[in-house]
Amino acid sequence: MTVFARVVFPLPLEASFLYAVPESERALARPGARVVAPFGPRRQNGFIVEITDGPPDPGFEVKELVKVLEDRPFRDGRFLAFTGRLADEFHSSWGEVLQASLPPSLAARSKVAVVLTEAGREALGAKSLGPKARLVAEALRVAPHGRSPLFLARRTGVKDIHGLVARMERSGLVEVRREAVKPPAPPKAAAAEAAVQLGLAFPDALKDAGPLGPIERALAEGGTGEWLIAGPPAERRAAVQTLVRRAIGSGGRVLYLVSEVAPTATLAAAFKKAYGRTAVVFHGGLTGKRKEEAWRELREGGAALAAGTRSALFLEMDGLRLVVVDDEQDESHAQETSP
Repeated sequence: MTVFARVVFPLPLEASFLYAVPESERALARPGARVVAPFGPRRQNGFIVEITDGPPDPGFEVKELVKVLEDRPFRDGRFLAFTGRLADEFHSSWGEVLQASLPPSLAARSKVAVVLTEAGREALGAKSLGPKARLVAEALRVAPHGRSPLFLARRTGVKDIHGLVARMERSGLVEVRREAVKPPAPPKAAAAEAAVQLGLAFPDALKDAGPLGPIERALAEGGTGEWLIAGPPAERRAAVQTLVRRAIGSGGRVLYLVSEVAPTATLAAAFKKAYGRTAVVFHGGLTGKRKEEAWRELREGGAALAAGTRSALFLEMDGLRLVVVDDEQDESHAQETSP
């Protein structure tokens, strides 16, 4: 029985695409898995969002997936559903949202190789190529596995090498192969620092249910909801501290979103001092290595709280019980570009 995968790509396209899963890849093909698939004249990295055995429409030609890139999907079905809703709400493509959610160690990397076809060899032998195309063909003639466009540009001196290669590809003289490069292994997590004694005081006035009652009941009962906490800054901070203490005290984890990068480190240090648990910082200004360390710390359960800007929304946090959006009215929480 043929198994099919529905795939989305990190391109500004709303559509998903159906592919047959080859026998060799069926054990790894799961929703959430990253794959390489033929897309037009080239290969493209994408994401499986559904596995089905339902046949396509009669007369519909289905291509096969080339490869599944990991032994297991990078996220589960709940996260897929979340990113799908996010894409719909903010008018982005599902594939672009999934691409934005990748940790640094899984960011798509690919290498491009230009290979001379048999038709190209024949044209070279017949001396029917133009001067620039002939230079490219000569450079490729002795390279059965192809050469990169950068190599060809340096070897031939052709300035518009990408345009020339595209024209030669359309004429069938060369084939452009794009292969995914397996990302390097993520760095080892830094050793966890020793826990410290609880250091922040929490106001007794907020100890009873009061206005926070509905939120605290939801935390205690595993419920969900959205609430807006308004009031003077000092009272808002005290209320949030109380809720964070409740969430972490019951074994949950907290995501604290801020509109600017500056306060993230201060927040993480304060929470770490208060709860004796590692807190991580995540924002676009971090290096890839620092981002990967934060991902790993959260994935392995060492951190109870993550403080960051909007990109922290995609962090992997099992047991997440509370999400705080500080200064929710600040327009910096949104961006104009997609996703």
